[in-house]
Amino acid sequence: MKPTRSVRFPRSNGPSGPSPGCWWLLALACSVGCAAPQVRLNAPEELHRVELGRLVLESPFPLASDDPVLEQLGQLQRELAATLQLPPPERAIQVRLFGSQEQLDAFRQLRYVGLPARRAFFVEEAGRLQVYAAWGPRVVEDLRHEVVHGWLHAAAPRVPLWLDEGLAEYFEVPPSPSRINATHCQLLLGRMALGWQPDLARLQRLNSPLEITQQDYAECWAWVHFLLHSRPQRAELLRAYLRRCRHAQTPEPLAALWSRREPWPQVQAQLRAHLVRLGATRSRSPR
Repeated sequence: MKPTRSVRFPRSNGPSGPSPGCWWLLALACSVGCAAPQVRLNAPEELHRVELGRLVLESPFPLASDDPVLEQLGQLQRELAATLQLPPPERAIQVRLFGSQEQLDAFRQLRYVGLPARRAFFVEEAGRLQVYAAWGPRVVEDLRHEVVHGWLHAAAPRVPLWLDEGLAEYFEVPPSPSRINATHCQLLLGRMALGWQPDLARLQRLNSPLEITQQDYAECWAWVHFLLHSRPQRAELLRAYLRRCRHAQTPEPLAALWSRREPWPQVQAQLRAHLVRLGATRSRSPR
C-alpha cells in the first residue's frame, strides 16, 4: 500500500491569520513526490541543524542560541507538557525553515503539487511529523502554531478538528497572564453584539477545513481559553479528554462529557461572560 499523507494548512499569507479554506488531515493516496513533475533540482543548500527537545530544526542559516525562534520553541514544549500534561512525542518533529516565502513556495509546488500557498504548514507523512515554514516577521507565531499540531498528532492522535485548531490558536500566542488572542476576542465580541451564541456541539460536527470560517477559528480558541482559564475543574476536564484522545478509538464528544457535570445553558452563558471580561482586560492593558 502506498503511504498516505496528513496535511494541515492553517496559515494564509494575509494578515488575518487562518484562511477559511485551510486544509485538515488531507489524505493524499500517493507516495512522496509521485505527482511532481520531473524537474532537475539545484544542488541542495547547506542546512544548519539544531536539536531542541523533541524538535529537530533545520535552517539555511545558523541560529544563535538566544534567537527568539529557539527560545520560543523550547518554551512552547515546556508549556505543552505542563499545561496539557501529555507525554512528549515519542517521534521527533522535524522543522524545516526556508529563507523566504518564494523558496518555500518552490518546494511546495514540487513536493506537494496542488496544495495552496501558505507561510507554514504541518505534514504527517509515512509516520514522520514535519513542519515547513518561511522565514519572515511572523515566523515565531507560525512555528508555535504548527508545532502544536505536530505535538498533538503524536501525543493525542484522535483529537477532533475543533480542539486541534483551538489549541494551536491558543498556544501560538506567547505566554502572558491573560493569554488573549486580541483578534479572536474582538471578532467574537462584535458577533455577540449581533446576537451570536457559542455552539460547541456545532463545532464538534466539523470534519473539513472547507467548513470552517474565521469566526469558527475564533470560537475554537475561545472554548480552549475558557476551559483553561475559568475553573481548575474545567482545565482538568480538558486534560482528561486529551488522554481519551490518546487512547480511545472513538472519544465521546467533549460537550457530552461536560454537560453531565454542568448545566449546558449555564456553560454557554459563562463563556459569553468570559469573553466580555477578556475584552475589558484588553481595553485596560497598556498599548
